[in-house]
Amino acid sequence: MSSLPGPSTLRLTASGASTTAPSPRKRKRSQVENELPAVTEVDDDEGEDEEAPPRKKALLERPPNVNGKGATRKGGKGKEKSLSTAGSPKKSRGQGQKEKDDKKGKQKDEVPTKTIFVRPPAISPEQRQERIAQKNEERRNARREEAANAPHAAAEERRSIARSRSGLIQACWLDTLLDGVRREVALRTAISQHGNADDLALVTAVVDAFTDHEGQDPIPIDVLRGFPVKTLALLADLARNPTSWDVKRHLQSGAIVLSKPTDPAPDSAVQNYIRRIVVGNGAVDSLCSYLCSHPADAPHTVLQLFMLGQSLDKTKTAFRESMVEDGLESAVDKLFSALEGHPLLASLRQLYPVTPASSLPYVGITDCVPCGKRGWDDLEGEADVRIVNFLETNDDFTFRTYRLIDMDTPIANRLAIRTTPLVSQKERVLRAVLGAMAFNSANGGVHPDLLPSVAELALRDRAFQLCPPPPSPLGEHPAPQIAKEVRRMLEDEASWFARRGDAEIDPTAFENAKRYAADVLRLRRGKVVRFEVAKDTPREVFKGKSKGYWVETVGQGPQEHRRMLRVLHPSIPSAGDLPTDLLALHVGPILDFWRLILLHLLYWLHILWLSRILRIVSPIILISQSNPMAAMIRAGDLADAWRRLSDSDLRDLQAGTTPDGLEERLPDRPYRQNRGDSFTEMIGKPDIVPTGPNPADLAIHIPHGDYGRLKYDPILKRKRWAVDFLVEIVVELHVRVAARALEVRTVDWDDELDVREFLGEVLASAAQVIEESGVGAALEAAKESARNAELCVNFLRALKASKEAHERWVSSEDKPQAERTTLKAEPAGPARQAQLTAILAQARLLESCGLNPDPGYLGSFPHPLLSDTWPAWFLGLKDNADIVASSNALGRTEKGAAGARANQANISGWRQTNKVVVVTDRAAIARNYMSQVIDKLAPAAKYKVQELSKSPRIGRCPNCGQVAVGESNAAYHKCDKGPQRMLTEKDLPDIERILYVHDILGNGRTPSALDEPLTVADAHNLVPVSLSEIVKNARTVEILRGLLRAEDFNALTAVFSDVDESLRVYIPEDRIGDHGLRVTLAIDVVLSVYSTCPRRLSASRPEMPHSVDQRDG
Repeated sequence: MSSLPGPSTLRLTASGASTTAPSPRKRKRSQVENELPAVTEVDDDEGEDEEAPPRKKALLERPPNVNGKGATRKGGKGKEKSLSTAGSPKKSRGQGQKEKDDKKGKQKDEVPTKTIFVRPPAISPEQRQERIAQKNEERRNARREEAANAPHAAAEERRSIARSRSGLIQACWLDTLLDGVRREVALRTAISQHGNADDLALVTAVVDAFTDHEGQDPIPIDVLRGFPVKTLALLADLARNPTSWDVKRHLQSGAIVLSKPTDPAPDSAVQNYIRRIVVGNGAVDSLCSYLCSHPADAPHTVLQLFMLGQSLDKTKTAFRESMVEDGLESAVDKLFSALEGHPLLASLRQLYPVTPASSLPYVGITDCVPCGKRGWDDLEGEADVRIVNFLETNDDFTFRTYRLIDMDTPIANRLAIRTTPLVSQKERVLRAVLGAMAFNSANGGVHPDLLPSVAELALRDRAFQLCPPPPSPLGEHPAPQIAKEVRRMLEDEASWFARRGDAEIDPTAFENAKRYAADVLRLRRGKVVRFEVAKDTPREVFKGKSKGYWVETVGQGPQEHRRMLRVLHPSIPSAGDLPTDLLALHVGPILDFWRLILLHLLYWLHILWLSRILRIVSPIILISQSNPMAAMIRAGDLADAWRRLSDSDLRDLQAGTTPDGLEERLPDRPYRQNRGDSFTEMIGKPDIVPTGPNPADLAIHIPHGDYGRLKYDPILKRKRWAVDFLVEIVVELHVRVAARALEVRTVDWDDELDVREFLGEVLASAAQVIEESGVGAALEAAKESARNAELCVNFLRALKASKEAHERWVSSEDKPQAERTTLKAEPAGPARQAQLTAILAQARLLESCGLNPDPGYLGSFPHPLLSDTWPAWFLGLKDNADIVASSNALGRTEKGAAGARANQANISGWRQTNKVVVVTDRAAIARNYMSQVIDKLAPAAKYKVQELSKSPRIGRCPNCGQVAVGESNAAYHKCDKGPQRMLTEKDLPDIERILYVHDILGNGRTPSALDEPLTVADAHNLVPVSLSEIVKNARTVEILRGLLRAEDFNALTAVFSDVDESLRVYIPEDRIGDHGLRVTLAIDVVLSVYSTCPRRLSASRPEMPHSVDQRDG
């Protein structure tokens, strides 16, 4: 076989006809579907013809020989039709075109719809951003206009969500309401049993019944005996007639006095008051209005209406009518159906005689403003509490505030309220006598007062019997060196803040913080068993008002924590600051992480500080309080933070010195939080977590709720308190199991596998005790109850807010401002590869601990974080791309991914790069797209030429074997067995350019992309012609001699005798006599099969460098 001087793909016509020698540098520009072979048509003006070489220009400019043999005439739009087609069967042009159109239509009906993708003209980044912003603004305005014109759409969406939750809401309503009924039955029973007794006996019985039902500390009898007779008479009158008590009588007796906003403020005392909302004859109507406006308070309000004599049918009618708009009519129906004929309601009706209501009560305390002013302060604060909601719903009512003169409690200062039990006890007395008719949201006082139920105490006793404590489970050996290091680290943090000029913590409070974290440390077999991370010290520690987590004057959250620990360890006192030795014996070290939430949003720096301390302490069990703490630990941030440091910063930080300006070298982000109700589900579930950068830096993590949250929502307090108490039992059981395990097992604490095995044994042993004792089942039931109550209350409260927010959005023209924490893709290259390595290492670490490997939502439904396809997707992102936003754009569920593909198709015209959409029915669409290519190429009378990078191409995927067809190097093939591949020589090594039909049906160098190519050719009215027949024809030699240089002609014709008889080209039936077309197709095949030109210079290679001059070989 002779060597050819170089590749040359020619376009020839009959002698004298227009002839072009296309440059392989330019081809038609278009886009291809990424998953399957596809062809996309574009406008004719998108291509750009290239001028022919000068020596062939004369041929191109010669006029056509319209009278010569083989001459052509115009045969339709853009086509040539042969004048000499004798010997071949002919169809009328109309009949042939009709049959072809019918076939195309049938194929189109059988194949799923495809999307045509057009690459818009190149624009600058600024123009692109401007266009995107303009398009977004148009879409936003369109949605707003649509919402304004169809307000029912948003309302129907809200109703649909509400209907899906009606069962849950009805169950929560019923449970809360019946609990209130039981309490009222108990109170009314006590009143009826002491109806003829003196006021002290009646009030005592009522208060005892109230505290027993609520699970509160009993109020000492001495508190009640300390009240004067006139005060006891007032309390008894309130208990008997909370809505119609005799105001004048008690004013005259001196038990109460009308308080005005202008009265002097309390002087070193806490004052009690009762607020009387004057409703006259409108009590029922006002409560019905309140019920319809605030369905979250429905159990409380329905009970009040029942006690005032309103029938259940009338209440249901009013309530149901208002809930239809919100889609909760079904929940209302089920609620009242369950209440109808309920024996508890029947008992309450007998015990509580219906009397006209002249007022509705509320009680409270104040220590800084007059009682009369406190009510107005509450209204201005717009707190989401019953009294404020009721008065906002019924703004035509007036209220008067009366101070109870003989119930003042002397205090030395405001913090003394926290250390004076009498303050809370008096407040609870007033709350008890009013029962359900009070508009108070909380049933307790300012102090923690809840106690575990009998069932909860039985669970504790059972669990502790199964797992008795070893002597000093937390250890009894001080750790002075570890304590010294912890102190030094905390002092380094304070020093760093001081250098920045930030506010400094009170010295006494800071010393206590170091004492609780360092001096409390004790070792058991060389290990710290338990370490707790909290975040509940309020800002007042900076001013010295509160001196630390375990001091007596601390806030309600740590007080609740202390109260629960007292139930487990009775030796812990109820009052006074907790000493170090006692904390070391029962509680262990605690680090208050308030700064993460309250002070500075320097996220990674705070995490590094915490991890630095945990690496020094190396606890076996790590307890975290609050949602942000648990989210941060379970996300693996304690290990990930160290990867963000330079070598010098790493050395300084580990040495105990925080470098200046480190916060500027670390990315910042808000603290993490678990979404939705996932935190409630997480509470009390232990898992193994990383605490530092070394593989052996591991601990058992037990998430715990934030004790401070108990005071924020009194409606949910009792359910959350039960969860927290049971979690304290779980923590204590793990401490006991870990302490015993240390005595019987030796662990290499530097060996990751040994540490992980030991921690797994502790988890398994503790889980067995938790299951056998019933604590685990009780905890799950308590969490489910709390979770349902939270969902119900929060959803009902949001009904009104969501309506108002939607109305504001419809009427507003402002653009929404969304803040999102972003993780940017590093520049492509080593930095991106290093980022990929770090992300995957962190994900695999979390997965090895049984945790969610993707807490940062970096993966998507098509490409999960630890999937084989995610790295390729990530490496393909643009520099500085928002990884989370890019992942969100692909969808996180199957439905979301489908929606994302549809959205991307809709906005593809606004993107500078080509867009890809996944399609289905691969085989059918592949055949259809091949057919479209053939349809377009077969009848072409004029072939446009364009840049090589834009030329059509075909290749077979080396992974899945699927044939891929594309129209440019921007096309993608979505592989079944790996990441998507670009249609370039790099990803598809055997890729070939497409210009003619035989490039698809087999050109001798590559096999046919379709089965039975002759059948396919026949379907498209193509006639297969033998290649040897063409090249051996004398006219072929004549045409080539006139076009080529002598050396090129000799090299080309030298191989004609070696042409394989099986090679063929495909010519349209109506152009079978066009010998110029025959020569063009034949020479293309000859060059493809017999040219010895190097692959890198071959015309069949789509990515051939533009600098190559093909004429020189």
